[in-house]
Amino acid sequence: MSFLKPFAKSVRSRSFLAISSALVMVAGVLFSANIATADSVWVQSYERTSQTEACAAQPGETPWQESWGANPSWSQSWEQWANGGKGGWTCTRSITWAQTPIPATSSSDSDDPNCEVRLTYSVGDIGPGCGTVFYVDMTRPAGSQFWEVGSDLGSAEWGCDATSIAGTLTGIGAGAANTTAIKNGCPAVGIAARVASEPAGGYSDWFLPSQDELNQLCKYARMQSTAVADQTVLCDNTGTLRSGFDHPHYWSSSQFNADNAWRQYFGASPDTAPKINDPLGVLPIRAF
Repeated sequence: MSFLKPFAKSVRSRSFLAISSALVMVAGVLFSANIATADSVWVQSYERTSQTEACAAQPGETPWQESWGANPSWSQSWEQWANGGKGGWTCTRSITWAQTPIPATSSSDSDDPNCEVRLTYSVGDIGPGCGTVFYVDMTRPAGSQFWEVGSDLGSAEWGCDATSIAGTLTGIGAGAANTTAIKNGCPAVGIAARVASEPAGGYSDWFLPSQDELNQLCKYARMQSTAVADQTVLCDNTGTLRSGFDHPHYWSSSQFNADNAWRQYFGASPDTAPKINDPLGVLPIRAF
């Protein structure tokens, strides 16, 4: 006797044998379609007359297509459900199917249907947090390949004058950790890092961009290339400035020294400015 049975990821009880014929039909449809519709394990087995009977291919068994994945060889096992519930030896083989990705409908609390989570994004697309995607780097780890910018949040001081914040870096990928370090080291309210990290669009992982992240954002604002190959190219005053970038200077989360931090003029190279008494623009970004 040969039959095909679907199991959940964690193998459950075999009490479903009473409806095995219906499950065989489902299995046949899925096998012929050659796709996975859910995380599952497909098991094919047959009873053996004794422990010493070889686990050989059976007449009429379902062919194992190479495209389905690795085919573990037939192996013997003792199954309590075999032999009319009395138990007996069976030959079994199985394959794990991966779930076909299905985009989530939305992970945002926004009513804007454009703010849905999708499988991929391009520069200029609306991001899942209802910001605008300004940088894409598919060579980065999952969760940091797409970068979106939220709305201009006005101006604020960097804060922590005469206080060195250890560990702030300038590279792409450093902004989130920089923001956390600033917030931990600066108790003052209303500083740029705290303003940038306020929850928005259903997400609480916004942060103040690092110097290099802000440079990429400046290039997007100026309609310059943000391609990975041009990552180290500095933003300049060429190109038309997009709307929504209302301040000439924006803070980065990268400290220069105890009294100064890096800023970006959206029309020239980055420079530094005093941490206090010099409110600059704040742009929140997030990576996903």
